[in-house]
Amino acid sequence: MLRVYTIPVIGNQKLGRVRPLHIQAVVDAAVGRGLGPLTVRNVFRPLSQALRQAVRWQLIPFNHAAAVELPKAMSSRRPVPTPEEFARILEFASGSRYAGPLRLAILTGLRRGEVLGLTWEAVDLGNAVIHVHRSLQGYGRSRALGEPKTESALRTVGLTPAAIRLFQRQRAEQGRRRLLTGVSSKEDVVFDNDAGSFLALTEFSAAYKRWARKAGLADSVLHDTRRAFATRIAERERNPKVVQAVLGHASPGFSLTVYARATTEMARSAAEAIADAYDGLPSLETE
Repeated sequence: MLRVYTIPVIGNQKLGRVRPLHIQAVVDAAVGRGLGPLTVRNVFRPLSQALRQAVRWQLIPFNHAAAVELPKAMSSRRPVPTPEEFARILEFASGSRYAGPLRLAILTGLRRGEVLGLTWEAVDLGNAVIHVHRSLQGYGRSRALGEPKTESALRTVGLTPAAIRLFQRQRAEQGRRRLLTGVSSKEDVVFDNDAGSFLALTEFSAAYKRWARKAGLADSVLHDTRRAFATRIAERERNPKVVQAVLGHASPGFSLTVYARATTEMARSAAEAIADAYDGLPSLETE
């Protein structure tokens, strides 16, 4: 966090000359990059802790981080975007290399790193599922695939007909592009850039924030695709274990004490619920 968000903003400041305005600039820059309130706090925390330690060592007289204003955490009761609102957001995303990843996030509830870290070997169109077992981690040039943080994040996710068509068209378009450029992807990633490498996590979040603002949803963040996915399934699926399993949560807020891994049958049940929720929205189809 310090290397990615803090050092580029105030890395040239000497410790004794750091003031609240400088630390506020770090926070404001993180907000400007589309990070949500909780992630911004994760950016702020190590800087504040470092300054607190500097006070203990009597290197500085005050921890100026105490005077900084942080964005308020959004209530989990905040309404999630409706299918129609997502359709509006996708209209503004048209033509962007992040439009495909956004459609997949809406249709599968995958986390940001899971979408951008998805490889073709994990996609099983024959059984209409994807197997989530790795996630894109890191920032800048240090981006790499890693295992999810929890065992429950390893799961099977069902695919709607729209998601299957998304993969088919992405595969065809990617094949044409690689044939013309001669550039291939070492990891065989589904959504790659022109160099055949991973797309950027922060750019994905920032792009969504811009599109949502243009669509009249200024408070919406990329993680809302996941919240909306859970909401759409819960509206149509009575078995809470299905929601729990396909989202990869060990405890999603339901009164369950035993985690049940998503089976293919569960994944398909969830996919049917999502297909029903988003049926008839042309923006969820690829261009």
